[in-house]
Amino acid sequence: MGGAGRGTGAARGPRSYDDAVTRTQPQTQPQPHTQPQPHTQPQPHTQLQPQTLTLTDIVAEDPRMTADVAPLIRTLRPTLTAEAFTAFAREAHARGLRFTVGYDEATGRALGVATHRVLATSRGRVLFVDDLVTAPEARGRGVGARLLAELEDRGRAAGCVRVELDSGTTNVEAHRFYHARRMTIGALHFALDLDVGGPAGTDEKSETGRTGRTDVTDVTDVTGRTDGTRRRSP
Repeated sequence: MGGAGRGTGAARGPRSYDDAVTRTQPQTQPQPHTQPQPHTQPQPHTQLQPQTLTLTDIVAEDPRMTADVAPLIRTLRPTLTAEAFTAFAREAHARGLRFTVGYDEATGRALGVATHRVLATSRGRVLFVDDLVTAPEARGRGVGARLLAELEDRGRAAGCVRVELDSGTTNVEAHRFYHARRMTIGALHFALDLDVGGPAGTDEKSETGRTGRTDVTDVTDVTGRTDGTRRRSP
């Protein structure tokens, strides 16, 4: 139990010097010759380097909406068909939704997108984030954080009092991401499915409860509402 020796007394030594030097030593077998093992240096922890992004707003008619934005949004909503995405993008952009895409400066690839709009509410003007998405291969490299920082700057420039978004109740990793960026939980979001058909190619029920998907790697799915309203609990 943590002691270096047995008993309470000091270790007992030989009775005499002669006993110590003349005592027969047990015969030991020669050990086989072993080759020395090469010394290996510990591998340093690999750090993902942050991406250098160029942020660009894409309009509905831009071919990059289909080529770059659609694949990112559909990673969150796999039931959304290509035709349904095109219809959504046109209507949402006409209603004020903005699509801000982060392009890798080195490769020109689209690594993330944020969809957002400015809303005038009784709580003040807010910048509401509908979707914040990072490409799977770029997770953990600050793409989501860079996009969110851009939205903060745009909100301030537009006279907004805050940035708001929704995140699924079970998406703990996303919650950590938002808390780390000083965001707080200010309300609960309630939803009621209506007996009307959604856009062609979508399954409304399959999307219920799928809000707020993010890992610590910056993929975030926040619910957007095409009517531009946000209700608080009574």
